[in-house]
Amino acid sequence: MDTIIKNAQIVNVFTGKIESGEVGISNGKIVTISEKINFIEQTKEKDSEDEKKLKTINAEGKYLIPGLIDSHVHIESSYMIPTTLAPLLINRGTTTIVADPHEITSVLDIKGMFYMFEEAKRTMLKIYFTMPYRILKKLIEEGYYEKYSRSIIGLGEVSPYLFPTEDEYIEACNFAKEKGFIIEGHLGADYSDSRLDQAAYLGVSSCHESISQKEALKKLKRGITVIVREGSAAKNLEDILTNIKTKIKDTRNMLFGTDDYEILDIFSKGHIDNCLKKTVRVGIDPVEAIQMATINAAKHFKLDDKIGSISPGKVADLVLMDNLIDFKAEMVMIEGKVIYESGKFRHRLRKTQIPYYLLDSIKVEREIESKDFEIKTKKDCKKAVARVIGAIDGQITSEFIKAELEVEDGNVLRDLKNDILKIAVIDRYKPEGKCTTGFINSFCLRKGAVATSIAHDDHNILVVGVTDEDMALAVNEVIKMQGGLIVVNDGKVLAKVNLPIAGLMTNQGPVELRQDVLNLHKEAEKLGIGLHSPFMTLSFLCLPIPELKIDTKGILDVYKGKYVSPIESCN
Repeated sequence: MDTIIKNAQIVNVFTGKIESGEVGISNGKIVTISEKINFIEQTKEKDSEDEKKLKTINAEGKYLIPGLIDSHVHIESSYMIPTTLAPLLINRGTTTIVADPHEITSVLDIKGMFYMFEEAKRTMLKIYFTMPYRILKKLIEEGYYEKYSRSIIGLGEVSPYLFPTEDEYIEACNFAKEKGFIIEGHLGADYSDSRLDQAAYLGVSSCHESISQKEALKKLKRGITVIVREGSAAKNLEDILTNIKTKIKDTRNMLFGTDDYEILDIFSKGHIDNCLKKTVRVGIDPVEAIQMATINAAKHFKLDDKIGSISPGKVADLVLMDNLIDFKAEMVMIEGKVIYESGKFRHRLRKTQIPYYLLDSIKVEREIESKDFEIKTKKDCKKAVARVIGAIDGQITSEFIKAELEVEDGNVLRDLKNDILKIAVIDRYKPEGKCTTGFINSFCLRKGAVATSIAHDDHNILVVGVTDEDMALAVNEVIKMQGGLIVVNDGKVLAKVNLPIAGLMTNQGPVELRQDVLNLHKEAEKLGIGLHSPFMTLSFLCLPIPELKIDTKGILDVYKGKYVSPIESCN
């Protein structure tokens, strides 16, 4: 035994009780828990030299809990690479994450997965991966699986709507079951009972897409674990957990996930500690909330033999907290080593060179012009009825809105008074940079344009603007940066964030990156944007989930499952 934590209030996630006691640690693992540890009895050597080397940590009556687990997160959405993100999460008490690299693999295929594997090894954070079917299959078929198998959990974001055909969806689920992989679902809002039955039958084990308690209960009743999401754009925790105990007896099949979480929210709100705080506020017992963030997640992912509890044989990933109200980490230990204490991160990482294949991923070779964003109809048309995407603040879903718009010389115009702007997607993977344009509501831009190279799941360039000229400028600047976020107005760049790594991330330091993102948001607000996370909300408007979305093929009516014109009729 090399370390003893004394005078702790130990949160026992098995009994649901808080017990005063001490924890003995040896070689990174917990060896004993007792009211009072007898070192001599443990070592069987009265005069052992080890006793002199024993490190004692006085918890001073504070609460000792297992390291927190984020059950579903996209690292790329933080704009940071794993080694930059890890310290920020560890400082908040998170010691394990289950990451889904859909973003970087959408851009760079299997090479993006290799980068995430190797970068994850350099962090003290435990990073496990779920991934797309095509990527997992390639790893196995091309002989790479064994090398990385310890960090692979299974398939991620599994949904019948995210596969080209129904047969491929079924094939993927059967493949995962045969190989013993967990199947993590993307069973979005308003799934029918028959669709949920099919998912459960095929072995889909969880879903992070519930936006209401009603949806969460439908999944729980079918044995599908609910990952309660509290992200930057999608905030579902309060809706799901408020009064949940009047509907179910326990929360053993409920976990926490941040899904897509920006750097500003990590700095200002925290991480899974924020989920704990909010959960207690809606009436859940603090220990039960901790169970959701620890043992529930560990058991779901079949990692409870390693993490998730304070018990003999488990890895000593531990967090010391002053109280169970704001859940602020005072000390974080990973594998028996104190990594964070008294406001200081104690593990330093040497920066490495970014592999060349992560850069220059935007292949557009032409200058985007204002005329690329024109929406045409008949020249004799005076007014047009348009299909408008209604963005929803705090959600990743959208509404289908119809609006009557003015037409001038065959060009369908925006309606700024009613907040009807233009939105466009530019194909980043081909030299010609094909452009698809539609209409958007709820962004509240009064002037200028905003653009991003983060647009789920293909991550083409996405732009919203008040004028076609500013939209063109914004897109061209993103192409020059080889990825990033930008705010422009009247032909000038007001703020930008460079994301040269696959057009998704940067290796910039977190403090500097935070300031750049703050400036970006401030300039966007000056132009009228009222959304909490405008760039995060924008990034989901290409994702094929209800109700109306846009991608390089056109405007997608998700419920009908077909592409439609932005103009329904004209007169």
